[in-house]
Amino acid sequence: MLATVALGYADGIPRTLSNKGEAAVHGARAAIVGRVSMDMATLDVTGLSVNPGDAVEMLGDTITLGEVARTAGTNEYEILTRLRRMPRVYTGGASA
Repeated sequence: MLATVALGYADGIPRTLSNKGEAAVHGARAAIVGRVSMDMATLDVTGLSVNPGDAVEMLGDTITLGEVARTAGTNEYEILTRLRRMPRVYTGGASA
């Protein structure tokens, strides 16, 4: 079963993750299949219990920044500076 995610390279998801990156749904990994397009990516969610509107982690606790950078063939800084059009949640770290 395939699921479409409304995130693509215009949001900062590297096109180089096409057919080799992963995302997570409910903590379970799902492969990115096909090309990451401007506004969408497709995930193979076969065997996972998913529903429309479920949250998808493209970068976080399950899919780490280092993993995304290695898979995309770049560094962590470049991944972070590409991100746009999405909310950011900052956790941990020192308080101001």
